[in-house]
Amino acid sequence: MGVKDDERRFAVQRRSRLATADVSVVVTAVNETFSLRQTVDILVDENPHDLAEIIVAIAPRTTAECRAVIAELQNEHPQLVWVHTQRKPFIGGAIQEAFERACGAYVVMMASDLETDPHAVRDLVREIRESGADVVTASRWARGGKFVGYGRTKLAFNWTFQTLMRLVFLTRLSDMSYGYRIFRAEVLSEIRWEELKHPFLMETIIKPLRLGRRIREIPVAWSPRSEGESQMTLSAYWGYFRQALKTRFRPRRAVRRAA
Repeated sequence: MGVKDDERRFAVQRRSRLATADVSVVVTAVNETFSLRQTVDILVDENPHDLAEIIVAIAPRTTAECRAVIAELQNEHPQLVWVHTQRKPFIGGAIQEAFERACGAYVVMMASDLETDPHAVRDLVREIRESGADVVTASRWARGGKFVGYGRTKLAFNWTFQTLMRLVFLTRLSDMSYGYRIFRAEVLSEIRWEELKHPFLMETIIKPLRLGRRIREIPVAWSPRSEGESQMTLSAYWGYFRQALKTRFRPRRAVRRAA
C-alpha cells in the first residue's frame, strides 16, 4: 500500500477543515513507525477542534515500513493526514517545503520520533492563542522542563551552548536549538530560510528573534527516541554556531524574504 502524495486532491478536501480549525502540524518521517503512529494518534485525540491538517514530509529514502504506517494513517484520517515528498535535500529542506504548503493560521514544527512530546501541542496552541505571541517555543531548560537520558557530557555542552546564544542574542530564551515550536503563519512567510540541514531547527527561532518578533517559552520534558536512528551528525554543530553568528550580525533586511 503506497502513500498518497497528491496535493491538488488534498487542497480541495482540507478547505472544510480550515473553516473551523486553524492549526497545521508539520512532521518529518524517515524510519519511524510506532512512534509516528503514537504522535498522530495523540495529536488527533487531544486537539480535535484546533487541528486542521498534519503534513508528513517524507524523503525518497523513507523506509517501506514507515510509508506503510503513513498509508494506514491516511486511510484512517483522509481529510487530515497528507504527505509531501521533499524536493530540497535534508531535514531543513523538507520542513521549508512543508511550511510553504501549510494552510493553517498557526503552524507547529515537531518530530515524529517522540523526542518532541506530542502531548505538549495543546499547551503550545493554548499559549500562542492566549498570549498573542508570534512564536511559542518548547524549552527543556525552562522551569518545569527536564532532560531524561541525555548524558552528562552532552547536557553540559547543551547548557554551555544555550548560555552563549543568550549572550549573543541578548535574550532570556533558554533553549534555542530544540526544534519544537508553534508559529503564526505570517512569521514563516516573511523569513528567508538558508539552512538545509539540522541548523535549520535553530534558524527557525533566531530569525524571528532577530526581527523582533514576540516569543514565549513553555517547559517540556525531553526523552530520547525509542526507535530508528537520529539523522543528526557531529559536523552539524558547527552549522549552528555559523548560522547564529551570521544571523545576529547581518542587517535585518537580509533576514527577510524579498517581496
